[in-house]
Amino acid sequence: MLISVGEIIDRSWHHYTKHFVELMSVASWLLLVAIINIVATWLYPASSYGIAQVLSTSERLGVVLYSVTFLIVTPIISIWVFNTTTRLIDREMQGKAISLREVSREGWHFFFARILVGFLVALSVVATSLLTVPGFFLSILGNSIAPVLAIPGSILFILGLFGAVVIGTILAIRLFFSAYQLLLEDKHGRQALRASWKLTQDRGWATFWRMVLPKVIFFFGIFTIQLFLVYLLKIFATNLAGLNFELGVRIYAIGSTTIFLVLYALVNPLIMSADYLLFRSLQEQEL
Repeated sequence: MLISVGEIIDRSWHHYTKHFVELMSVASWLLLVAIINIVATWLYPASSYGIAQVLSTSERLGVVLYSVTFLIVTPIISIWVFNTTTRLIDREMQGKAISLREVSREGWHFFFARILVGFLVALSVVATSLLTVPGFFLSILGNSIAPVLAIPGSILFILGLFGAVVIGTILAIRLFFSAYQLLLEDKHGRQALRASWKLTQDRGWATFWRMVLPKVIFFFGIFTIQLFLVYLLKIFATNLAGLNFELGVRIYAIGSTTIFLVLYALVNPLIMSADYLLFRSLQEQEL
């Protein structure tokens, strides 16, 4: 029988608390993004906060640093953390010897293969948006050449959009474990996608609820903490704004982003433990 939502929550929480130090030794690398973001936000142009001025050298550096962090540093660290945490959880769950250095190397070993699998999954899901193309072009023709086509085009576009959302959601669920097939079963490229598709066959809804509900519960707790901390930060920044508006706004921007990244780093291993348990349970049912 497939693992229940309650079991996923209990077992993932038990694993998280038992191996907190090892898990956070990997997840804490996400805080590097927070540190770089603090520097980038501090240097970022004051004009972005409604204070118009000519950009200085440091502000140009802030723009570049922010862009590099968002486009390069964050994706690289996120992929490595995912790969390494998945391999680490697998060893911990199976009671194998843990070598953080070895697991770290494995995370880099699967780096480009993970990018390929992620790209194929994203491409599969995004491709469903093609269902909206006929209605879109028909609407354009209706608005420019033949008005009689406008209403049918709009209806067709809405139906296409609905179909894209439904089919895209189904694909996202069925292909969700492609990365786990790569990292834990060494199945690359399209083979990983096919294995994930087969793994969730006839268990789409059961998989969906077991994927979503633990995350909702975990993120609700984190979101509550985040709201409280951001509220305190806003009070502090507002008081500062009375003395120095730009300083207050910058501190709030830095603080709110940092709070989010720190809390995300804390909850990330817990979420991944829950997904791992579901993946292994689906494998057991497949045998």
